[in-house]
Amino acid sequence: MSTIQAQTLRAWPVFGIHGQCLGTTNRCVLDVSEGTICCLELKTPWQTLEIEWPQIEFDETCQGFRLTGSKSARTMT
Repeated sequence: MSTIQAQTLRAWPVFGIHGQCLGTTNRCVLDVSEGTICCLELKTPWQTLEIEWPQIEFDETCQGFRLTGSKSARTMT
């Protein structure tokens, strides 16, 4: 798998499973060979986490990303 990091033009909100705002994202990791998003970087006031793509979805109503309920976040160094 060949990946690259990409940055969006603006920060997007990230919401928890109960609708609470957890932080923002403006970076993702792309799988170049598949043409898909692998994960998003979630920035909170306390830490930065890497959320795998199957555990997050875009919510058009909120114009942001929402966790789907699965626990698959890794703290980034």
